[in-house]
Amino acid sequence: MPRIAKHSKSALTDILEPVFLSYGYDGASLGMLSEAAGVSKASLYHHFSNGKQDMAAAVLNRSGTHLQQLVLAPLLATGPSVGRLLQSYEGVAAYYSGTVPACLMNSFLLGQGAKLFGQRISLAVGAWQKALENAYSELQKDRVLSSGVIDADSEDEDAAPNKAR
Repeated sequence: MPRIAKHSKSALTDILEPVFLSYGYDGASLGMLSEAAGVSKASLYHHFSNGKQDMAAAVLNRSGTHLQQLVLAPLLATGPSVGRLLQSYEGVAAYYSGTVPACLMNSFLLGQGAKLFGQRISLAVGAWQKALENAYSELQKDRVLSSGVIDADSEDEDAAPNKAR
């Protein structure tokens, strides 16, 4: 009769995340990971056939999904830019669970983790920066339009009757 798994892969991913967050990819040993999960190393390999690399990838994927949902999605949504920015900032607080921010992506950029996950992390951070840049640009345009003041540098000479010629 087959044994019933103590934890699902999803539950293990939740359990393993704090270990990677605290120790990074290189610092998190299989012994630490199996101890945190309360299972043998063999049980971890049952769920993550490529070992620690698969565990870290699962944790990073979960974290990336949360970042996308909580932080990036509001920035990319439609609606007033100020509301989208505020919702994204609230998402940042939720993403870090109200604790002092310790960034999983940063912890994975040390040692071997940088080689394995650096490109994926760089793409995620780049997407976040671009979304923030776009939202702030829209906010600036919204403020200019609502104030009725238009930057003289952006005006066409023919459309600017008050501009000295």
